[in-house]
Amino acid sequence: MQIKDIQTMATLSDFEMRELFRKMLKLTENVRGATPAGCHELDVIQNVLKFSMARLKEPDRRGIANDNPTGHPDIK
Repeated sequence: MQIKDIQTMATLSDFEMRELFRKMLKLTENVRGATPAGCHELDVIQNVLKFSMARLKEPDRRGIANDNPTGHPDIK
């Protein structure tokens, strides 16, 4: 799958999303921001992609990847 393929797909499987995120991460691997803000934003994007890939690979004990589910007893 290529990044342009997402424009024509209705839904992506977890595997397809992980592959897409992996490719996006690879594209940003050697990119450097020209300003401190640009560098920070690239770091944020890379960290979000890595986090999302890990969550798709290993959902939480409830089988979902939602950090803030409605009505969760730990969230007040």
